Amino acid sequence: MPQKPLIVAILLALIAPGCSLYHHYEASRPEAVQKTEAMLSDAGFTTIKLDTSDKVGLVENLPPYEIRSYAAQSGKVYWYYDPDVCACVYEGHQNEFDRYQMAMRQENDTAQYAAESADQEVASLNALNGGFFPPPLIWIGGFAPGPYIGGGGRGHVGHPRR
Repeated sequence: MPQKPLIVAILLALIAPGCSLYHHYEASRPEAVQKTEAMLSDAGFTTIKLDTSDKVGLVENLPPYEIRSYAAQSGKVYWYYDPDVCACVYEGHQNEFDRYQMAMRQENDTAQYAAESADQEVASLNALNGGFFPPPLIWIGGFAPGPYIGGGGRGHVGHPRR
């Protein structure tokens, strides 16, 4: 039986990098980058343009599209490196990072509320107004089944000729 933990460990070792790669791919999409950068800017992060070779050399080994931090005398400093969309680094301190996290929570809460509200709205429409949304009629041969009311036309189902 000691093979089961080994198999589980191997499977986790194979799956974890795949999840990480997918997360990195999602975070590096231009739409996601622009959204993240807008939120960082709104939270008060400073934008440092990488317009000189000296600055580019300083960041070329940084992992892109991730918020990271380092300790400084003034406290923790947070940064986000974007080599493609803006070719810049966003930098902020604890206050800016807290504002960014709050904005992210609000956005997630709003999206969750909207999804739940839409589901509840559909359910309530069906529960309260079932008569407004009758089931579709089944058409047979191009004509609705049931008695025909009207003139003496030919070929109508449900009305015998006299």
